[in-house]
Amino acid sequence: MDMNIGSTLVINHILYFTPEQRLALVRERQSAQIIGVSVPVWFNQGKSSEPAHEVFCQYTVTNEPQDMIIAVLPTGYRINLPQTKPNTDESQNVPCFKKLGNSEDGGSGWLIFKQFQTMKHNDQPLQILHYVELRDLEYYLDSVRQSDSNAETLPSAC
Repeated sequence: MDMNIGSTLVINHILYFTPEQRLALVRERQSAQIIGVSVPVWFNQGKSSEPAHEVFCQYTVTNEPQDMIIAVLPTGYRINLPQTKPNTDESQNVPCFKKLGNSEDGGSGWLIFKQFQTMKHNDQPLQILHYVELRDLEYYLDSVRQSDSNAETLPSAC
């Protein structure tokens, strides 16, 4: 697909954390290095680059006390968790890193947020929309276990 004026890149990021990684991010603001999946799709003039291809890459996830844009690194991405804005009413569903914590921390072990960026590429404006989904690894493992338990077993043809 040719990129020109009006191109939009939508990237879905899917990351699973161990409970230890999640809690260290939330409680101690320790960064985490994990392998995750990005699914980039280009949109331009009513056309898309779908079907999209999953790209496994290295993610550095941080919890710095300021908002930061998602950055592309040579091996993947750096994502900083969204921060609560000072004097913001938390009941307004403002994305907050605490949602990634356990229930006793006021969280659910799950966080989804999006970030919009505009940049220049070959002197043309380019819009980038990141959808980021962060979950506990157990969510993924439970879904795999559930699909395994629903799998039919057929007699071997041998």
